[in-house]
Amino acid sequence: MNFEKLYTVLDVEKLGNSVMTHHRLHIFVKNEKPPDEIYPSHDKDKDKLKKMVDAINSGVELPPILIDECNMIMDGNHRLYAHKELEKEKIKVFQAIGRLNLDIIDSMRKK
Repeated sequence: MNFEKLYTVLDVEKLGNSVMTHHRLHIFVKNEKPPDEIYPSHDKDKDKLKKMVDAINSGVELPPILIDECNMIMDGNHRLYAHKELEKEKIKVFQAIGRLNLDIIDSMRKK
């Protein structure tokens, strides 16, 4: 894989996405993937899907979706569904490549 840049939680949060889950700090890389290689984490809402399709068709640049190491969506299901409906070849993603357990880091600092 050819990654442009490593992203930390602070970089991704600038996009309005929270990536702190279960006391873990996720590390992301920016990439593009075919939509068919990404797995949604919940069903689609027709109203949200229509809004996303309309936004893409009107030229709005949506933020990349967040996916985990297994290509499962952490944030951005309807952006993925919209790209699939519009038969787009690629979608921008921030893919998690690892995570740090913050509890372990905190306990090491206390020693």
